[in-house]
Amino acid sequence: MVAELTVSSLTKVISPIVTSIAKDLVGVFKERFVNLEASRASELIAGLVLNINTVKTIWSKDRGMLLEEFYYQPEILYKFEKKNIDVSELLVQNSIVEGIVGQGKSMLMRKLCNSVVDMGRIPVFLELRMLSRDRNLTDLILDYLDACSIKGGLVVLQYLAQSGKIALILDGFDEIPSDMVKATVYQIEQFQKKYTSLIQVVSTRPNNAISNLSGFEIFTIAPLKHKDYAPFLNKLIKDVVFKTNVNLAIDQASQSIKGVITTPLMLTLLCLVYENESEIPSSLPDFFDRLFNAVFTRHDKFKVGFHREFSSGLSESKIRKLFDCFCFMTLQFGHGRSMSCSEFDTIFARACKFTPSIECDVDGFKKDIVQVSCLMLEDGFDEIVFLHKSILEYHAAAFIKSSSDEVCKRFYEKCTGNVYVWAEVLIFLSYIDMFRFSKYFILAYYVTELEALTTLLADKSNESLIDYVEARFVSLHVVMKNFSVSSFGNQSPKVDLPLYHELFSEIMHALTVAVSAADTKLLQVAIRQTPSTEKGNIEISFRAAAKNLDLSGIWIGFRDIEQRLIVQVADARKIVESEKLKYEIFE
Repeated sequence: MVAELTVSSLTKVISPIVTSIAKDLVGVFKERFVNLEASRASELIAGLVLNINTVKTIWSKDRGMLLEEFYYQPEILYKFEKKNIDVSELLVQNSIVEGIVGQGKSMLMRKLCNSVVDMGRIPVFLELRMLSRDRNLTDLILDYLDACSIKGGLVVLQYLAQSGKIALILDGFDEIPSDMVKATVYQIEQFQKKYTSLIQVVSTRPNNAISNLSGFEIFTIAPLKHKDYAPFLNKLIKDVVFKTNVNLAIDQASQSIKGVITTPLMLTLLCLVYENESEIPSSLPDFFDRLFNAVFTRHDKFKVGFHREFSSGLSESKIRKLFDCFCFMTLQFGHGRSMSCSEFDTIFARACKFTPSIECDVDGFKKDIVQVSCLMLEDGFDEIVFLHKSILEYHAAAFIKSSSDEVCKRFYEKCTGNVYVWAEVLIFLSYIDMFRFSKYFILAYYVTELEALTTLLADKSNESLIDYVEARFVSLHVVMKNFSVSSFGNQSPKVDLPLYHELFSEIMHALTVAVSAADTKLLQVAIRQTPSTEKGNIEISFRAAAKNLDLSGIWIGFRDIEQRLIVQVADARKIVESEKLKYEIFE
């Protein structure tokens, strides 16, 4: 990649790639009119790559920053081997990059686009949150190529994909609307089957449907460690005195805070709060509460005698309460990080209904959230986007925290119907509302799950394993291709839990290992014992796999999950018992 990222310097690097493609297109499509003006396309692609490298961050929200100015490269590991890799290995094969909230998946994917250019390919960088019923994955790719001035539609896309002239960098699988997940997985799988020279890299949070696809190597982003703080802060902060003070404050912070400084987002937010407060809060709830204040007053505190009047006419506390409700309604309506302006208005009206003591108009609220706090940003002509999905999820959790016991209990009953949407909200609630999370979620669901898993591990028979798995994953099966795993499938459970996603990951790994190790005769027996769930598929049910293949590796993973469950349930019991003891104060 060029030393200095400008349109001019990038154009020089990209021009030979585009010129080669232009010549190829003329040769391949002799009977079709495919006109690719290389110089114009090179300049447009250079502009797109520069735009991909330019990011507005929560730390420097007033201007876009180049990745090279602030990006700190995290460690990347093979998921199941926990072995470090060089980032370039993500582009050697089709890859899935898993990372929890705030680990910098999007920044990594943007950075990968530069490596794609270095390989002599055109990076097609797509944010998957843009998918909808009206715009599938192929539509987004064609729109991107059109923006590059590469015309010709589907036939040209097919040629570029088959010849390996492009690489798909697909960011944010976890932000796809839930009704588009299955169709998108299918499209990605079809690209993999049809275009053997096409490299696809997909980022996602752990335990999403895309991770079930065979033929993709799965990688994870390693948590930040103490050794990463100094180089990360060197990238983020230019003021030497402030940087030194932040480092000292981190060293003196409570263990509850140190325990969550494992992602670039959390470390950046910590700096933001410290800049505003000159200290690091002692607890996680206090930290997030002060963050909201920090983003509203960050610049104003440097203006002597200035007191901002919010456009909504509300106090900061009332804006916060309304924003909490707004975030909850955003998720309940099935939206992710982005929404149209009309959807914003609809969600705002719904939020106002459930905060009747707060009155303001939608334009004032939008201006405060978008222009003052920058917790949301206007993205294009008719779209508003949360600065980061974790902001949406934390404030949705805060809404539940501030709600009555009846509402809270009802939430925990309903969220099990769609853990895909509420998983991160549950994690936040485990920190900020520990008592009710422990009582209404962990003790309500995980005690029986722990008992069932412990019983299974004591038995370790095939029949017990089959009964246990089939009770949680209806019609679980492997889809086969040439006697190897192509993908996995099962019916969505009526009650879904984050635990089930951990279990499914272990089952998927064990099945993949078992199929690859089995001889053809055993696989044929298992296939014959499996009624197909979808016409044309060659499948192996979990029952047939357990009876014919070696699934012994599954017990190690299940034992690890059991040990984590034991700790979770024990901690929950302590929290609930501790609250019960407080009744003695009044006796």
